[in-house]
Amino acid sequence: MRDRDRIEQIKRELISLTNDFCMERIDEEYSDLCMRMIDKMARKKNVPFLSGKKDLWAASIIYSIGQINFLFDRSFEPFVEGADICRHFSVSRSSVTNKAKQIREMFKMSYFSDEFSTQRIRENNPFNQFVMLPSGIIVATDQIKELLIEHASIRTDGESDITQDSPEYTKTVRIEEHDPASEEETDDRANNDKKQRSLLEF
Repeated sequence: MRDRDRIEQIKRELISLTNDFCMERIDEEYSDLCMRMIDKMARKKNVPFLSGKKDLWAASIIYSIGQINFLFDRSFEPFVEGADICRHFSVSRSSVTNKAKQIREMFKMSYFSDEFSTQRIRENNPFNQFVMLPSGIIVATDQIKELLIEHASIRTDGESDITQDSPEYTKTVRIEEHDPASEEETDDRANNDKKQRSLLEF
């Protein structure tokens, strides 16, 4: 059997194994996330699941996704105990945790990682409430909204939104400093002063 054919066969088997457990014990979203991970593994140059037991891979795939989505936290829904996954696939807990760690490192998985997080986790990601400014400073999005509202109100009052730090301010100052009209006004004032002095002297 060619490697490509073997990869596709094991891929289908892993998808079937993870799907059966997820649909029975968790939900369809977990099944889809497992399928996404298995498909991504199959596209790697060195396909990891070509070696090792399929049951261990299936359990570890579900386990790794569950770890970053708080699957083992009773306060969350859905909830499944890690031991239940191991018992279902008849594999040891230590083997699953070690393999799950390899998978997390393989895909750089962590809490609130978009690629393998559930919709609920993505929506409740606390980092969504912060943004990095071009200066590198991290601020809350609420602060940005307040600044935008304040900025809009200033413009509504008719005041300029050009600050001393902005390029527009520098250009404006330079124009005012070298404005020919201003020079003409200065000359006019000088001439008037001369006329007034002449009248006084007369």
